[in-house]
Amino acid sequence: MFKNLFSKNKHRAYSEHRRKPLGQQVAAWWRRQSQAFSRLFRSRKYPDPGRRSLGESFQRGFNRQLDGLLNGLGRAYRFVRGIRLRIPLWILVPLAFLLGGAVVYAVMKQRRAASEVIVAVSGTKITSPEFLHRMEIQSGGQTLNAMLQEELTLQFAAKKNLLPSDAKVQERIKQLMLQPNFQEVALQRHMNAGDIYRQARVQLASEAIYTQNIQVTDQEAQEFYKANIDPAKPQSIYYVPEIAHLSVITNTLEPKMQDAVRELRRGTPFAQAAKTYSLDRSGIDGGKMQAVLRGRTLFARDHDLETRIFTSPPGSTLGPLKFADNWWIIRVDNVEPAHIIPYSSVKENCMAAAKYVKAMNMNHDKIESEFSDFRQKSNIQVFWEQYFYDLTGQHH
Repeated sequence: MFKNLFSKNKHRAYSEHRRKPLGQQVAAWWRRQSQAFSRLFRSRKYPDPGRRSLGESFQRGFNRQLDGLLNGLGRAYRFVRGIRLRIPLWILVPLAFLLGGAVVYAVMKQRRAASEVIVAVSGTKITSPEFLHRMEIQSGGQTLNAMLQEELTLQFAAKKNLLPSDAKVQERIKQLMLQPNFQEVALQRHMNAGDIYRQARVQLASEAIYTQNIQVTDQEAQEFYKANIDPAKPQSIYYVPEIAHLSVITNTLEPKMQDAVRELRRGTPFAQAAKTYSLDRSGIDGGKMQAVLRGRTLFARDHDLETRIFTSPPGSTLGPLKFADNWWIIRVDNVEPAHIIPYSSVKENCMAAAKYVKAMNMNHDKIESEFSDFRQKSNIQVFWEQYFYDLTGQHH
């Protein structure tokens, strides 16, 4: 029963393991950890080595530094093992942990520095802290105040048991998606699904606060609908004007645009020429810009140009032409005809909007007074002193 446990072979193997020098054991352990650590940071693959992004270039430089560091550590351990340096265990173990911590700190510092770079201009880096500081200077107080106002609105609605359900929020999101150009605007503003959800939730909470005890009839909702389908009013919600889908190449230099024209005449695909010559952000997507609504976008400044865009057949190209201080080549991909969103599709939205307009005339002053009192009694703690006045209206 205990034969295998006390066998000579097993005891001999255990003794040989015990006789192995401690320095060799630690060196072997460190090599295993270093190799695993190196594999962790070298696992990223580059599908197109010929065209690396700025982040990939920093990653490659970081990997080279990491390899040099690990190779140097390996040589140091081989040297220690070669001279059979005897170090007490109580010194060696803490030393190994300290050295490992230093390596991890140096590596993470390098990775963090590389990830903070947003763009580089001829080697000069613009980092995320610099970008965020500039944003803070330009609109920090205003943005933070808007975020505070949203949170107070949700808490005020919760106090009155008027928070919208998840089902109502999802229904509002569907209605927002029906608005012309909503998805393109959301992408332009870098809004994700969470941002859209919060926007819909705050809207519903605000409407519920102001419209409590307010009722509207279907006739009032239809009157609101009819007031918002007038083609002559740019603010009409339920009238969708003609929509042009365009691909563009824009540049500030006319010679560059002439080069683009020659490339297109040689048969170069429009998307490839846009990536090469266009300075607009749409160049990344082959020149495809967000949908253009007739009378509601930048091109409405030039009536003749807008008319040419919306009357040109699909596939036709306009330009090069000068517009808004830039040179443009415009390809008309497709034009959707104007249409009116049916009342049946937006009935609930019309009811809510009509109720809100009615409530603003009847309850606005009363609700504003209640909300102001609620804000004053709320426990608002400002941890960044530079925003104390922006959020409280008081000097610190």
